[in-house]
Amino acid sequence: PYVVEGYEGKEFSSKAFMRRKNLEELVDAAPQEVYTTVRHLPGSGGRPTEKRVSIPVPDGNYTVRIHFNDSYGLERRFSYWINGVQWLKDYDPVKESAYGDLGVSIEEYDVAVTNGSGIVIASTGNAGPRYDSFEAGYEVISKATVQE
Repeated sequence: PYVVEGYEGKEFSSKAFMRRKNLEELVDAAPQEVYTTVRHLPGSGGRPTEKRVSIPVPDGNYTVRIHFNDSYGLERRFSYWINGVQWLKDYDPVKESAYGDLGVSIEEYDVAVTNGSGIVIASTGNAGPRYDSFEAGYEVISKATVQE
């Protein structure tokens, strides 16, 4: 269920974070391997960045979790939209993390997918000098119920 590919439009790169993290305190943490590499726009150089990720899923109800890993502890602020609805505004994954200097945070959002649109996650950097978020992975959980 952890999606780490699917970026559209621009060339993204991966950055390895080799330091292992103690994730025992982290509620709904992904496996350790998800946090060892992040996807980002290289060389944003203080310019706002825009990212877009498409995840093909059938129509239905889902919970989407974005797993962040930013061990640098620098101020970064982003806004996120899922299927055109703003979800996070001026989000700083390090500052707003409940896990202190761990550098890992998780945000989740419930979304209904209709008309074969899949899940589209878009983000825009809001404040600098660092506009690029470090996303370790996306987790998509179906909320389908089993009918008896």
